[in-house]
Amino acid sequence: MSNSRLILPILIPAASLGLLASSIYVPSIPDIARELAVPVGLVQLTMTVFLASYGVAMLVIGPLSDRFGRRRVMLTGILLCLVASLVCAAAPGILTLIVGRAFQAVGGCAGVVIARAMVRDLFDREQVARAMAILASAVTIVPIMGPVLGGYVHVWLGWRANFIIVALCGAVLFALMAQRMPETNRNLQNQATLFRGLVTSFVTLLRARRFLAYALVTGCGGAAYYAFAAAAPVVFIERFHVSPDVYGVYAASASGGFMVGSVASSRFSVRLGADWFIRLGGWVQIGAGAAMIGLAAAGYATPWAVVPPIFFMGVANGLYMPNAFAGGVSIQPHLAGAAAGLAGFVQMFGAGLATATMAASALETAIPMGLVIGGAGLLITAAFRILVR
Repeated sequence: MSNSRLILPILIPAASLGLLASSIYVPSIPDIARELAVPVGLVQLTMTVFLASYGVAMLVIGPLSDRFGRRRVMLTGILLCLVASLVCAAAPGILTLIVGRAFQAVGGCAGVVIARAMVRDLFDREQVARAMAILASAVTIVPIMGPVLGGYVHVWLGWRANFIIVALCGAVLFALMAQRMPETNRNLQNQATLFRGLVTSFVTLLRARRFLAYALVTGCGGAAYYAFAAAAPVVFIERFHVSPDVYGVYAASASGGFMVGSVASSRFSVRLGADWFIRLGGWVQIGAGAAMIGLAAAGYATPWAVVPPIFFMGVANGLYMPNAFAGGVSIQPHLAGAAAGLAGFVQMFGAGLATATMAASALETAIPMGLVIGGAGLLITAAFRILVR
């Protein structure tokens, strides 16, 4: 489409809204517990509820956009996130906050799922991977800056103001998309009932070997990144005795690596192909996991034994994740929404498994984190060797 490059910048904030909602309030968790007079664990439950709702909603929102159109479902999701954020800001107790966070996740999820589907609608198959990498690299900055912004807003205005910030962003985004965003789905899948359409879409995709390969890659990518997110604070702060503010600097190496990988992918994916970058990312991730395990086993209990492998894990993630999503939504272009939602669900499922694995591990060293990261890289290379001809 001639206006595709003008629409892509609007999709970036749409895809970022859910990430902002998930991370901006994190520095406020202790004070929320004190003000609402509940244990910190109950406030942390709001994050678990958010991630679970986010993942499940992906299964529904993508197919809904195939049936009713991208624009309508996107605007509905943004409006839902806006209202739910205001509910969270006014929450008198923890139950209201938990329910508000669940609906905030469902609404915020619409942005990232439908943005990926719209990229497939707007760009030729050869250009999808490049556009997806640009989208991913731009969105990566939100998980880094979200908690930083949330910390300052909390100090200046209190924890409730963070949810108001998300609501304001949703209001601006809703107005922008209502005026500027056209409908990109020209082939609505409304030939069957809603439930039958959902089932048919998923069955069609799961029968495609290449889609299974791409979905497994997104699941492995989610597992690797969230293994780091769950284990790194314990390893750095508890084992290496790094202060929380310095930890943020070390942890940013993963996001920096992701940006390096996604920028490389956006520049060369058309020339080298999406599958080439996925295979390369798998091997880079195997090396990152092996290096982390080897350095920890050799007794190097220092942050600089972990930071370089984390950086290259981020590079690998940036190489294969945009291309995996691009490949997944290109298998059946008329089911791009369902493909984006199903691949996103697999990503969150992998993230959940990795988080649970890290929670069950002693984390005396970085070895468990390295095993998950390296193992995920092995699964990526195996999936492509077995499923992709």
